[in-house]
Amino acid sequence: TNSLTFTCDMSKGKKTEEILYDWLSEALTLFQRATDHANTGRYEKTLNRVNDNPSVESWLQKVNAARAAIRKGEFDKVVLTRRVRIKSPKPLQPVRTLTWLAIQQSSGTQFAYSTPYTTLIGASPERLVTLQGEKVVCDAVAGTALRETNTKHDQNLGRLLLSDHKARHEQDLVVDFIRTTLEPMCVSLNAPVEPQLLKSATVQHLWSPIHGRVKKGISLLNLAATLHPTPAVGGTPVNQAMAWLEDQEKGHRGWYTGALGWIAPDGSGELAVILRCALLNNSTADLFVGAGIVKESDSEAELAETEWKLRTMYDALTEA
Repeated sequence: TNSLTFTCDMSKGKKTEEILYDWLSEALTLFQRATDHANTGRYEKTLNRVNDNPSVESWLQKVNAARAAIRKGEFDKVVLTRRVRIKSPKPLQPVRTLTWLAIQQSSGTQFAYSTPYTTLIGASPERLVTLQGEKVVCDAVAGTALRETNTKHDQNLGRLLLSDHKARHEQDLVVDFIRTTLEPMCVSLNAPVEPQLLKSATVQHLWSPIHGRVKKGISLLNLAATLHPTPAVGGTPVNQAMAWLEDQEKGHRGWYTGALGWIAPDGSGELAVILRCALLNNSTADLFVGAGIVKESDSEAELAETEWKLRTMYDALTEA
């Protein structure tokens, strides 16, 4: 079942009838755009990769610098990001892309947010936090392996990921951070001892859903402000890792690794981490991707992991 949710600013003094009329008009416009896009037919697109920021060589150097800092004891983990620009021969279609993501990446959170000039679009596999009444749920996600169309090969890759020492270490750092952060805000909290596999169409991750009950007066935004950035997108210890990243990345992430979602009038809501995303601007798209660096990391393997993750948005923009 699909739903469409509208919100408005009640302080502007509009009557209920006016608000409903505006919402219905907006819904009709959205449906018309979707129909128009669906009827235009597919065309073959060749996406040209025009820029890597930082360059591949520079990014590999940053991975090695991060490993050196970890060996010195400056921090335990840091997440390095890349920004890849692609160019299409025709204007990119946000509605078609989002529709493709909703079908092909249905296990995650699909999102699109437009400004007058750009559209942020993606399909995140990771929930930052969900709050329903007193019940809180957070996702601890780390480690990455490819998916295979052959079921047996795919299962083997999953088993290897579950037993991989580097991936398990990375996952433990995320779980420990979330548990330690949430405990003072909760009356009860449960974190699984062993991770599960979280599978998307292109990659699979280690996943530990953490459940609890929050103390009275704790809001969704309280939880988000305390949790973000988790080691899955920043590093640990947080302050040391983020200070290192501020020097190394020079603030080029934009919205990437932030959070978006919804909040209901009763305070319930859900926020997803902005991952597997692209910023569309007419026929140009900037794709964002990252990899968690720990002491066991290999620079070439981390680069390969980012290329796997790029496939989500590259395929969506090519096929939509």
